[in-house]
Amino acid sequence: MPLTPADRNRQALLPLWIRVFCWGFLCAGACVPLILLFGGFASVPVHLALFGWSHDGSPYDAPALILLAYLAASGAAAYGLLWGRSWGWDAGIVVGVIGLVAALAALLHARQPDGSLYVPLEPVLQIPFLYVLWRIRHGWYTGEAPTVAAPVEIAANAAAEPAPPLGSRFAIATGVGGTVLAVYYVATSGQMNLLGSFLFSAGLTLVFLLPLRFLVPAFLPWLSRTDQGRVALGVVLAIVTAFALALTPAHAPQGRFGFWCFWALYACATWYPMFRTQLLPRAIAEAMDQPSR
Repeated sequence: MPLTPADRNRQALLPLWIRVFCWGFLCAGACVPLILLFGGFASVPVHLALFGWSHDGSPYDAPALILLAYLAASGAAAYGLLWGRSWGWDAGIVVGVIGLVAALAALLHARQPDGSLYVPLEPVLQIPFLYVLWRIRHGWYTGEAPTVAAPVEIAANAAAEPAPPLGSRFAIATGVGGTVLAVYYVATSGQMNLLGSFLFSAGLTLVFLLPLRFLVPAFLPWLSRTDQGRVALGVVLAIVTAFALALTPAHAPQGRFGFWCFWALYACATWYPMFRTQLLPRAIAEAMDQPSR
């Protein structure tokens, strides 16, 4: 079926990274008939894994059929999105929500038989995927051509705002996080370890928040700085939730909820200066970035 102008307008709404992942799921969905056709003749068990769930055995077992059905549905949704079909948005939302719920549910069984801990990272991509689909829902249903005025206006406003130096943001986030950790260690163990707290905080900021400073604007360039910060906070809280659900009582004596509450507070405290430094006194950020004389 040839593409209509409305279909082409819907295609233009999808960013490049979503198209890449849609092509991946489209290819995976196309392999489902081959797995069902030749899997029954395989001399070794067929291994299937998706969103933290895995199965080794016949492709006709119930768990395997559920995984294959989801792959087929994901392939159909990817086709609808890539070809701009009117039903593509609904299919993408449905498979995206199911996949996110399945990935989060897999965290309850994250402990592997050999004792290792597996934390699925699919929610890190599924949350931005669902967010982008939600943002383009109006244009998808109307089939109107996407306007470029709004992204250009957002980019112009962002460029007009003075951007605090990255070194200042990193230093403030490390200091705030180190203070929170030091207070926590004193309250729980009665010991003060300032150097260790600040070094650990610097490592966490370097591993999690600093990459998000580059990845979120790269994947979602049309969003304002405020919305980009909100997306980054959602990703960080999703990571905290994943670790809280995956930990055993031996690794979290305060309980999963207590673990989540503390590290969610820590994440918010360090996220704020990394993504919202413009709300702090500018004299502090500028003074921290001035070269020493």
